[in-house]
Amino acid sequence: MKFVGKKISAIHETVGERLRDAREQKGSSLEKAAQETRIRKEYLSAYEEGLYDSLPKGVYRITFLKKYCDFLGLDQEKVKKEFLSETKNKRSDNKKISFSPKGIDKKEFIVFPKIAKSILIFIAVAAFFLYIGYYIRVSLSPPEVKIIEPADSLVTNRDSITVIGQTDVKTQVEINGRPVLNNEDGMFEQTIDLKKGVNIITIVAEKKHGPKTTINKQILVE
Repeated sequence: MKFVGKKISAIHETVGERLRDAREQKGSSLEKAAQETRIRKEYLSAYEEGLYDSLPKGVYRITFLKKYCDFLGLDQEKVKKEFLSETKNKRSDNKKISFSPKGIDKKEFIVFPKIAKSILIFIAVAAFFLYIGYYIRVSLSPPEVKIIEPADSLVTNRDSITVIGQTDVKTQVEINGRPVLNNEDGMFEQTIDLKKGVNIITIVAEKKHGPKTTINKQILVE
């Protein structure tokens, strides 16, 4: 009797595994996929590895996921549903805390309140000074700004480009001198018209009555 081997498929395939398998079947590398989708290679890798904390917050992580699915020929809505389910389950797992109560002997309880009171006072004082130090440091330091798009020294033939970034929600942002609103996650975006030759895009982020952060992006239009 001749036995024929049969490949057994995985019981459950994660979203990341499905994306990676689809990309490999398409014969595309992460670098090529990043160029085709105009999504950073780091984000595509984060989707495939399940490192969702490395992705942008808010609607952009879903927008990029749909765009990647479209490139891979996958069902956007089905993958989105599975992605949201995975991220929800991950948050639920992180909230699980094991608790094992331990009794306190009556003799130990007599001394325990005095020690506990001293410890709590020390923690409160230390927390107060840490908060003051943190507040001063944050107030005097320039705001952090993360530019998602465009990439540095971009070469393109398009007549416009969308600047996408993220900063603190209370930070005021200007792009080429024009104010830009950021959402509750600190995400902002603005479409900029381009001209032939070298274009300089200047992003300025400023805290109220605080220092500024200035980022210049150079784009060459062929």
